[in-house]
Amino acid sequence: MGAADPQAPNTPVRQSLAGSSMKGTPQGLPPKHRSSAPGNQAGKPELRPSAPAPSCPPLPSANVISAPQNFVAAKPASHSNSGQLERLPSVEHSSSNGVSVPMSGASRPTSAAVNGKPTSAFVAVTSSYRVNVDEKLRHGRPETIPEVRQHVNHVQAMAFAKETEKLADDVMVLKRERNSLLSDKQLLLVNKRRLEAVLAKILGLKGLEGLEDDDPGAAKGKAGSNAMKAKMLKVLDDSKALDNKLSASGGAAAGMTIMEAEATMLEMHSRLADRESTINKLEGELNYRKTQAAAQATSLQKQLAEAQAEAAGLRVRKAELEGQLEAQVSELSSKIAKLTSQLEATSTKLTSDTAAFTASIEALKKQVASLEAEKAAAVARIAELEATIAVRDATVSELTAEKNRRAVEDAKRAEAEAKAAAEAAAKAAEEAAKAAEEAAAKAAAEAEAALQEAMRQAFAVEAQTAAIADTSSIAVALHIEAEAVAAAIAAEEAAAAAAAAAEAAAAAEAAAAEEARMAPAREAAVEEAAAVAVAVAADAAADEAFAQLAIRLESERNAELVAARARLAALAATITDLEYKVSADIKEFAAKSDELLNAKEEALTAAKKKAAEEKKALEKAAAEVKAALEAEKAALEAEKAAAEERAAKLGKEKADLSGRVTELEAALKAKAAQIKQMEQQLMALERDIKDLTALMNQKKGFCG
Repeated sequence: MGAADPQAPNTPVRQSLAGSSMKGTPQGLPPKHRSSAPGNQAGKPELRPSAPAPSCPPLPSANVISAPQNFVAAKPASHSNSGQLERLPSVEHSSSNGVSVPMSGASRPTSAAVNGKPTSAFVAVTSSYRVNVDEKLRHGRPETIPEVRQHVNHVQAMAFAKETEKLADDVMVLKRERNSLLSDKQLLLVNKRRLEAVLAKILGLKGLEGLEDDDPGAAKGKAGSNAMKAKMLKVLDDSKALDNKLSASGGAAAGMTIMEAEATMLEMHSRLADRESTINKLEGELNYRKTQAAAQATSLQKQLAEAQAEAAGLRVRKAELEGQLEAQVSELSSKIAKLTSQLEATSTKLTSDTAAFTASIEALKKQVASLEAEKAAAVARIAELEATIAVRDATVSELTAEKNRRAVEDAKRAEAEAKAAAEAAAKAAEEAAKAAEEAAAKAAAEAEAALQEAMRQAFAVEAQTAAIADTSSIAVALHIEAEAVAAAIAAEEAAAAAAAAAEAAAAAEAAAAEEARMAPAREAAVEEAAAVAVAVAADAAADEAFAQLAIRLESERNAELVAARARLAALAATITDLEYKVSADIKEFAAKSDELLNAKEEALTAAKKKAAEEKKALEKAAAEVKAALEAEKAALEAEKAAAEERAAKLGKEKADLSGRVTELEAALKAKAAQIKQMEQQLMALERDIKDLTALMNQKKGFCG
């Protein structure tokens, strides 16, 4: 036995432990600093708790063992801490938020947060929400009863989170704790080897194997140094026996260590605190929802009061409108009575001279008959003009159809000529271009001449049309218009033929230019394809070399991994002696944890039951308020509909009365006009009577 690491037997259990520790180690986390690791500066303050765990007493040091007064100890090694062994690091619990918590019994957390931050279990409980909630409900307060109900369901879903997600978080925490325990195990083994080296150096031996050949009886003959030497030899023998025991037992009895027990205890406390915080949060959320429901009920009551005030205003307005309508009806009734009396007086007045009125009516009838005869003559004239217009429209339609047919034929003929010109231009591009330019110039001149001729003919046609319009000769005008249209069509055909020839020449030139332009492009494409083939071959060679390098690096990494697993399997053997020391503590902790869990579960069940009862009461109250509001709303809508119906009825009656008053006023005006006319006739009759009376008196005077 020496300072080198012992090679423990590589059992299947140790292989599984080493593999799981390697797999569970987080790859992206930096290694934690430990003050007890070899190589630290002497005199650096210890950041760990000074007292070790109660169930794990420290190993005896070499300088603390009782020694005689005349014994002078050798100078300790440079890595010792003032002649004493360095304290082993305690297990730390790293939560998901990165805060390190000591695992000693005096510093166990009792709440769901460490240093003011939530633990991983609390985050797992509060983040396991799986109910579909819209953004309005999640980030704003509910405003209606369905939104309140949906928010309550959201709170319950948060309370009854899935256990699997919490267990997943617990598994990650346990993996981190296992990695921490493996590191502590390695440090423990290193300290053990350092202790053996110090004892071997003190005894002046070359190696731990030479201690077995020493005679134990020789130590009894010396009173001073032999006692210390015997104790040192006993310590080394115990260490060797421990190594033999660990090597013989292997990793079959591997179980939970003190650090694992403390980690489990801390996790249990954390979970209990998380449940308490969740219950408190749910109670606060329930109180908040109650407050929100009360606010919603107050808002609904306010809306109901506003609706009632509006209904009262509508009732007052209805009463005002009814009063106004009654006043208008009374006023119209008085007007109707007055107009009726006036009508009766007028009728009495009109019936006084029936003969005169009859003669006037006969004269008016004759005028009406003459007007009807004139109207019939006008209707006959209109029918004659409409027939003439229909004939003209038919003639124009025929001419238009003929014009369109000729245009289609000319277009086909021009297209055929254009195709022939294009074929001729393809055979001889230059000659066709020159001929096309000449033809285009000639055609343009001809088209311009034809256009001028067409314009001149159009002006002549317009003049003739004006003359024909003056003489009312529609047939001649249509004939002249047809000639003008034919001339315009001929001019358009000539222009189209010239344009087709020009287009054919341009197409031939474009084809020749395109052929000349595409030749360099084809050559460049061939060169580019060759360059691309060369680049692809170079890339393939580079990829092959990179693949060979990757294979070699992978083989080296696998070899290093196998060596690391072997070292971890050797370190896993030191944990077996601590298994038997913590069984009682684990059982006691398990009993206490079960009691606490049962109490918390009962409290949580009672809180859930109470929350469910309060929710039912709240839903019942909300349903009653909703029913009352709906009934009040229906009553208000019925009253509003009745008021609107009555207002519509009153408006209709008002419109009828207004129309009747208007008719009576028109009849009154007509009667007034007739009365005025009859008064004028009566005045004329009175004048005639006076004249006749005077004439008769004059005749009587002459006779007398």
